[in-house]
Amino acid sequence: MSDLTKILVIFDLDFTLIDNSFAICKAFNYALESFQINPPMKEKIIEKIGIELKDMFLDYLDDANAERGVHLFRQYYRTHFFEGVKIIPGAIDLLEKLQGLRYKLALLTSKKTELAIKLLEYIDLKKYFDFILGEQQEFKPKPNPEPILYILSKFPKIDKVFMIGDHDVDCLSAKNAGINFIGVLSGNTSEKNLRKCAGEDAIIIKHVGNIDPPIHLI
Repeated sequence: MSDLTKILVIFDLDFTLIDNSFAICKAFNYALESFQINPPMKEKIIEKIGIELKDMFLDYLDDANAERGVHLFRQYYRTHFFEGVKIIPGAIDLLEKLQGLRYKLALLTSKKTELAIKLLEYIDLKKYFDFILGEQQEFKPKPNPEPILYILSKFPKIDKVFMIGDHDVDCLSAKNAGINFIGVLSGNTSEKNLRKCAGEDAIIIKHVGNIDPPIHLI
């Protein structure tokens, strides 16, 4: 068995550890309404959560206005990010187990780092993480490997790395960075699509509460 103190687990945030869709949908609709665009169905927004924010707006706006949409989204979200947030069942238990086993834990999200930290503090999850990385101008977003490779640079003594996420963009990020991937079905990506990315032998489970350390993470 691997030395557990030399294993790093990188978590995605939205639909992997938390459901923040209520605030995200409200912020997205606030931005679109500023352009006199009728808000889409909630399900249409939710299925895009996890990709780069600007790309979400490009389905409705041209490039220049998509940039403005991102600004308006963040303006609203900055003061409403905590509304309706829910922790995915089993997430706290898993984080506590991994911390107790002395795994290194990191978080990689498409949210701005500052807002991700505030949100984690609000729901009392920040204490579990050794490193938190959100969207940064100096890094290309998922699925580019740059963010994961930057996280790896912060843990030079690590022997094995896992990425846990709900979206195929998380899978592609892990694949592009050359690390292991575990998929969870608590988001909107189907098992079929996750396996298409990760491979038929990949570990794909219902939600993080079904991960059994160290069985799945060795």
